[in-house]
Amino acid sequence: MHYNKRLGRKRHKIETVFSRQKGWRRLATRYDGCAHVFRSAILLAATVLFW
Repeated sequence: MHYNKRLGRKRHKIETVFSRQKGWRRLATRYDGCAHVFRSAILLAATVLFW
């Protein structure tokens, strides 16, 4: 089987993003009751993940 190095790098980036998002369990389960607190948590996570 032939291994495409460029495709492997792209796949690794995508898997890393999903792995980091799973770490933010608080967002996935929505522990916050208030909408504005939930929104601020999403913005914080986005800032940290894509810094």
